[in-house]
Amino acid sequence: MADLNTILGTLKAGRTRTAWFVPVDDQGNAFGDPPFRIHLLSRRSDEWRQMENAWQMERAVQMANNGKLTAQDATKYVTHLVRSHIAITREWENLTTGDGEPVPCTPVTMANLYNDIDFREQLFNFTADPANYGEKGDIEPSSEAEDAQKKLLNGVSGDSPGASTSA
Repeated sequence: MADLNTILGTLKAGRTRTAWFVPVDDQGNAFGDPPFRIHLLSRRSDEWRQMENAWQMERAVQMANNGKLTAQDATKYVTHLVRSHIAITREWENLTTGDGEPVPCTPVTMANLYNDIDFREQLFNFTADPANYGEKGDIEPSSEAEDAQKKLLNGVSGDSPGASTSA
C-alpha cells in the first residue's frame, strides 16, 4: 500500500529542487574566480509549469485563429523559454560590471544575459537535464514479461492502452 500524503509530499519536493549552473567559455573554463553561477529551480517547478501553461494557451488561441506556424513562432518560442528561465532563476553570484560593481539579478539583467545565443544554449541544456537536479531522468527499460506482470497487478489489460479491466 502507498500512503497518499507520502506520494504528494514526494512529488511536491520534486517541484522545489534547485541546482547551481556555472556557464563556461569555449575552452570549458568558468567565468571568474570565484566562478559566476546561477541558482535555478528545475523545469518541474510550479513557476516553470505556469509559464508552460500560459504558452500552451497562447499557442492554442493562435492555432484556432489561423492554424499556421510561421518563422516568427520559433522566435516567440525562444522568447518564451527565456522568460521561463527568468521565472525559475532564484539568484546569481559573482557577476560584476567592468568596474567591479555587482550586477543585480533582476528580470532586465537576466533577459540581457539569457538572450545571448551562446549563453542561452548552455542554460537551456543545463535545465533540460534532470540529472543536474539530482533527479533520475531515464526511464528504466523493462521486458514485455515485466510489463504484462505490472498490468496484471494493476488490473489493466494489454488490449487497450490505459483501459482498466477491473470494475
